[in-house]
Amino acid sequence: MCPARRRASASEREYAADLVRLYRRAKEQPDGILCVNPEAPPEEQATLDYKDPAVLLSALDRFASQGFFDDWLGGDVKNLLIQEFFNKLRAEGKTHEVAKEETAQKFCISESTVQRALVKSNP
Repeated sequence: MCPARRRASASEREYAADLVRLYRRAKEQPDGILCVNPEAPPEEQATLDYKDPAVLLSALDRFASQGFFDDWLGGDVKNLLIQEFFNKLRAEGKTHEVAKEETAQKFCISESTVQRALVKSNP
């Protein structure tokens, strides 16, 4: 008898979809590299290289062994996702504070953690 199938949580599916979306956006770039904060000086830009599968492989390894992504969310990928979401909110006309608050809610982190991620992505 086959074991019952369970779905990943909504946050896990959303994280996976965000990661796929970032890679697809990078793939669409002429050089395969997505810059999440193009307004920053070149030495401070956060990028994701479509040709480098290390981020995807690490995420999949974590999911395969642990069954979740959340604790793996760290480093550059987390900062890329935070920066991208925050920039999208700002482009929609939201204030810095409102965008920071909504970003914190989306990623289930504090506003100070959002601020630190923004500084790391755009010192």
